[in-house]
Amino acid sequence: MKPCQIESLSLRFPELQEDYTFICGKIKQKRLAHTLGVLETACELSQLYGGNLLAVSRAAIYHDLFKGVQKSELLELGRSLGYSASDSVDELPEIAHGPIAALWLDREGIISDPVILDAVRYHTVGRRDMTLEEKIVYLADAIEPGRDYPGVSALRMLSKESLDKALLMSVSQTLAFILESGSPIHFQSVEMRNALLLTLEK
Repeated sequence: MKPCQIESLSLRFPELQEDYTFICGKIKQKRLAHTLGVLETACELSQLYGGNLLAVSRAAIYHDLFKGVQKSELLELGRSLGYSASDSVDELPEIAHGPIAALWLDREGIISDPVILDAVRYHTVGRRDMTLEEKIVYLADAIEPGRDYPGVSALRMLSKESLDKALLMSVSQTLAFILESGSPIHFQSVEMRNALLLTLEK
């Protein structure tokens, strides 16, 4: 067994086996394959850059808990949890699924650790001054082995050299894609990019 596979990680952290069993019953097989890819990649990044491995692993397992849920159903769940959408961008399922999953995990008593919840909450849009765990889960989601898009190979290589440089490259690619598609940009992604630029200039 490789050290970053779920079987190995579960031996170190028994609660991960419960998390894995739970998520297997909640998401489809294709989404599960992606989730395991994010878990392994997040673990590898944690080995390189540090951070709380258990927190990173649990966030990776739950990050896409509600990805793929119909918009109306997702937002109805969000309203019941107190999810506040400041504008229409926050109502997009690709944006809302992370924060709503964090709220639900907290309410259900599955996870109470804010480090894990925030890594789930911000794994899609990022934010200014991200924690190490948030950065790792964000980047792992972008570069896990199942991802196949222009520039991902270069991003994977850069991730082994500098976490912040890889994050800057990733969010810049994402923003460029969103601009080209004519879709709205979340302000937190812009703040994330600006913060990384300032950090790397020091």
